[in-house]
Amino acid sequence: MMYGRLTVNPVHAAWNTVARFDDYGSAQRAVDRLSDDGFPVEQLDIVGSDLQLVERVTGRLTKWRAAAAGALSGMWAGPRVRARSVACGPDC
Repeated sequence: MMYGRLTVNPVHAAWNTVARFDDYGSAQRAVDRLSDDGFPVEQLDIVGSDLQLVERVTGRLTKWRAAAAGALSGMWAGPRVRARSVACGPDC
């Protein structure tokens, strides 16, 4: 008995598709609306088929989260710049 080769697109095999959008921006707006309505978006993925892009949604990015991320980035970058200026002196 001869069996044909089963070809499965891994993107379709790994996720349950609940909606399709023509562009990435539309998908982001849909996730934002779900988040606004109280849906737990932490378990969602946005999967792009042309580039095989997968984006894990980790939660809504609020102003406070963005500010905290910027502050942490500055806390890391500031001492590095200072250490370099101390190590090299005014000639760097």
